[in-house]
Amino acid sequence: MGKRNYLPIITARGGSKGLAGKNILPLNGKPLIAYTIEAFYQSGLPGDCYVSTDSAEISEIAIQCGAQVIKRPTELSTDTASSASAIIHAVEELKKKGEFLFTDFILLQPTSPLRNATDIYNAVGLYEKKNGQGSVVSMTPVETHPYKCFLENEDGNVSPLFGEQFLAMPRQGLPNILKQNGAIYITNLDTFLRDEVFCASPVTPYLMDKNTSIDIDAKLDMDMAEFLLKS
Repeated sequence: MGKRNYLPIITARGGSKGLAGKNILPLNGKPLIAYTIEAFYQSGLPGDCYVSTDSAEISEIAIQCGAQVIKRPTELSTDTASSASAIIHAVEELKKKGEFLFTDFILLQPTSPLRNATDIYNAVGLYEKKNGQGSVVSMTPVETHPYKCFLENEDGNVSPLFGEQFLAMPRQGLPNILKQNGAIYITNLDTFLRDEVFCASPVTPYLMDKNTSIDIDAKLDMDMAEFLLKS
């Protein structure tokens, strides 16, 4: 890689609105967060990755996997706390410890266990080609194209979201629509600290398929991820 210095951060709070304790639930014999930590170290990128967490149990597992831990305050670990606030806190804590040489950061969410080392390495490679401009965000094609969707009206009826002319249009004639899958965000640290935006413009997508884009939010997601890991 080039001269840029990356700060890899995994945000993993102890609580969860959906699946309780999901960040350390066993998936095919390993805690969920272990997949993300291992993927970073297997990517060949230099340095350590950092886990921002309020949980002693997550901290212990992260350290066992070789990561550095940044203790996150309770007020930044609620259901309404943003990932941006966790990143800003992590940067502030690292700056307190001495010389801070990071130019950019990589956000790796622990709920994407099928995002692998190659994905991380290649996404950083895309960002290197941009010379630190904008961001690289992992994405996957939408399953239902917005041009085929309907908007529910107040009277209980529906109308085409983008007009009737698109409803019968073949899929091949529709523009390519992507969505964030939450696995990888890479952007410049100074830009982020100023704007608190993960998808800084211009955004370059790092494409991932439907299977590797699984985002763990419910037991069904865990079951599907386990099936794919075993297949």
